[in-house]
Amino acid sequence: MLPQLINYVITEAKSGGCTYLIDAYCGSGLFSLAAAAASSFSAVIGLEVSPKAVEAAQRNASANHRRLSQACTVEFLCGKVEALFAEVQVKVVARDTVVIIDPSRRGCDESFLSQLIAFSPRKLVYVSCNPDTQARDAKILTSN
Repeated sequence: MLPQLINYVITEAKSGGCTYLIDAYCGSGLFSLAAAAASSFSAVIGLEVSPKAVEAAQRNASANHRRLSQACTVEFLCGKVEALFAEVQVKVVARDTVVIIDPSRRGCDESFLSQLIAFSPRKLVYVSCNPDTQARDAKILTSN
């Protein structure tokens, strides 16, 4: 099932015609690296609050560098939850950006949702293993 999920998420992300992709809650870089290999984006940025996960993502990028598109830069940023989009806003243009989010079962916290709404990307792809928290977050996102 995982290859089908990855393919679906990346296909949806590419369908918006965006130049940049942000993979929030990127973990070890699953969607970031798949998107970079798809070569549809000029830049992919993975955002994560866990330094260990960012280190794993960077190792995965190094191990898979041959699969990644040479036309796409890949970067993993570790940041505080309350300021995840601060550095990103310097690197990408929101109207040309798709954001993939794949949060834990708890869903997104208020601070993240507020930042995402303020950033205002062109497109959002939300992956969830908990329909209740996804519905809660979707309600907040669509009302803003």
